[in-house]
Amino acid sequence: MPKEPFFKELKPLSQIAIFLALVFLGLFLFSLLSTGLVATFFDMSLNEIQTLSKKFEHPDAIPALKLIQSLSQIGIFILPPLIFVKLTQTKSIKQYFKFYRPDNDTTYLWAIAGVFTIMPFIGMLIQWNLNMTLPESMAGIEEWMKQSEESTNNIMKAFLDVSSISGVMVNLFVIAVLPAVGEELLFRGGIQQIMHKSGVNKHIAVFFTAILFSAFHMQFYGFLPRFVLGLLLGYAFYMSGSLWIPIIMHFINNGFSVIASYLFYNGSINENYDEIGMTQKAIPIMLSLILTIYVLWRIRQNEKTKSII
Repeated sequence: MPKEPFFKELKPLSQIAIFLALVFLGLFLFSLLSTGLVATFFDMSLNEIQTLSKKFEHPDAIPALKLIQSLSQIGIFILPPLIFVKLTQTKSIKQYFKFYRPDNDTTYLWAIAGVFTIMPFIGMLIQWNLNMTLPESMAGIEEWMKQSEESTNNIMKAFLDVSSISGVMVNLFVIAVLPAVGEELLFRGGIQQIMHKSGVNKHIAVFFTAILFSAFHMQFYGFLPRFVLGLLLGYAFYMSGSLWIPIIMHFINNGFSVIASYLFYNGSINENYDEIGMTQKAIPIMLSLILTIYVLWRIRQNEKTKSII
């Protein structure tokens, strides 16, 4: 006889509290674990570990940061949602997170297409967001935001600057595979579903989850494009009834940056990887939005038999 969940049939607010508690517990435990492993494998002092993200003077700074990034993804994004289901749900992990294969295999192709059709619209938002300025009275906050953004961008550029296929494979795992699985488990599979099942309108659940998804990355000058990406992933989950669809889309989005950056840094392409698909022309931007909405509609048409969130 299957074992009953320890926190079976809790009210939605209690479920949210347990979910967040598991996320923060994972953050705490895996921060300790990553610090210990980096200190052991890379022979770093605690002070060196604390300053890793600010300067890359240590010869093993980037591998150490990639290890920390990987463990953070596992400890914060992957394990807490899985444990949450085991503690609170009678459904299996596959059932709860809707790890179902699409009814129509072309759904995979439409999902991949959506990642590219949204690019011009995302590119416009990137430019808008980069040009954002705060009132003079908030100059101190704006300076902090710029410094934080610069630090994050420097780390990502250091991650992506690889010259070997093995380096690309590591980056695909750290930057594409783990975030695609982990962030979709946490945000779309976890938060979005909990909200909707608690009685929140499905569109509000998608919208609010996209805000949290963007805010969690702590990149203020990339908030708008990441928010729209969160909307796309949220509606892809809603339209398909399968978490595999936003996971694949997330992987393609991140993996494209990894591959394009490798080609750019090695001189195979001239266009900077983070400028591909960007335009300020109105017609391509409008077409981008229209085509993306069409892609979501096609996904829903393919998966009409699926139960939605």
